[in-house]
Amino acid sequence: MIAVLLCGHSLGDVVRDFGPMLALIGVGLTLLVNGSREERRRRRDVHARALEVVAQYYEMPFLIKRRRYDEPSAERARLTERFADIQAELASCEALIRADRDWAVRSTYAALVKDLRHYAGEQASEAWKAPPIQLDEQIGMGSVVDTLKPIMTSREACENAMARSTTARHRRAATWRPSSGRLSRPWDGIR
Repeated sequence: MIAVLLCGHSLGDVVRDFGPMLALIGVGLTLLVNGSREERRRRRDVHARALEVVAQYYEMPFLIKRRRYDEPSAERARLTERFADIQAELASCEALIRADRDWAVRSTYAALVKDLRHYAGEQASEAWKAPPIQLDEQIGMGSVVDTLKPIMTSREACENAMARSTTARHRRAATWRPSSGRLSRPWDGIR
């Protein structure tokens, strides 16, 4: 543009000749940026939904152990219906995540669901065999928490993959630490 001005064209000529083209480029860039932001927002929503149903499935062994003991058949019906709803939502989220463009998200979520079904499913089955909790000191269920720890490791890996996947490209290099395999947070390193 400066070269055109130096060649004797007036600013009015330049605006008249190149203005519409520059406006179209600006509109195109705006649409591209907004589309990218919307896609990341949509994917974050899907990821949050997928992690929410994982948390609900994770809680089922605890809910089953804490079921009401005075109405066993009503509690059995309520909890099995809730578990069926959670499993249906988990299947839906699995399908959505399988369609995700990032292979790291797909693979870590598949591993998380596999661990979830193995460990939490086994604990839920064991919880049905045990009598319901009736004493306050039984509420903690430390043995169940210890048994479910592999799920938390898989969940952290999945959360990191999802966070990296939905971070804007220009910010990924600044936030991803490959040596640790996790995202750095703004407050890391602040004392």
